[in-house]
Amino acid sequence: LDVAGTVFSGWLTDRVEPRVLLVIYYTGRGLSLVALPALLSPPAEASTWVFIIFYGLDWVATVPPTIALCRHYFGAQTPIVFGWVFASHQLGAAVAAAGAGWLRDLQGDYDLA
Repeated sequence: LDVAGTVFSGWLTDRVEPRVLLVIYYTGRGLSLVALPALLSPPAEASTWVFIIFYGLDWVATVPPTIALCRHYFGAQTPIVFGWVFASHQLGAAVAAAGAGWLRDLQGDYDLA
């Protein structure tokens, strides 16, 4: 699903303003993550499968519009700028993972994390 979502997002990026796509993608991703705890009941409900499909399609869909915006604003410097965007994304992921572990150690479970 990742590849299909990214390819479709690349196609959309050529036709729709990249900023609009990013707002849609990140809003959808955020809402789906807020709904996730309700979907994770013991049996795999149909709503859980909808989440899995949506999140799989959305996971890397943000890359084409992000590259398009970097290209628009930074021109020839796009590769360097996108490298910094990617690096900052990875640093954020590392901080989030470490923070979740710290909260788990502090609270004894992952509920707050």
